[in-house]
Amino acid sequence: MGWLHVAGIALMKPGDLFTFDKSARRDGGWSSWPAGKSGIFLGERPLTRNDGKVIPSFAVQFFGETTQRLLDTGMKHYLRPLETN
Repeated sequence: MGWLHVAGIALMKPGDLFTFDKSARRDGGWSSWPAGKSGIFLGERPLTRNDGKVIPSFAVQFFGETTQRLLDTGMKHYLRPLETN
């Protein structure tokens, strides 16, 4: 069972578990990103700039870390559902 995808972006709800899969990136970048690490989706967190422009983003927290990460919506392409029983 996986998430519903619209235009290649996963539709997640707070509490959904995921694995970060950077293998989809062709140039091999992001050496500091936790490839294969799992975490929890915390929800949408849009940012509003001083000029009023809204930047769509979301928050996650990787297991074993104490800090939440705020990511651009484009990063959802690299989140894969973590199956639970």
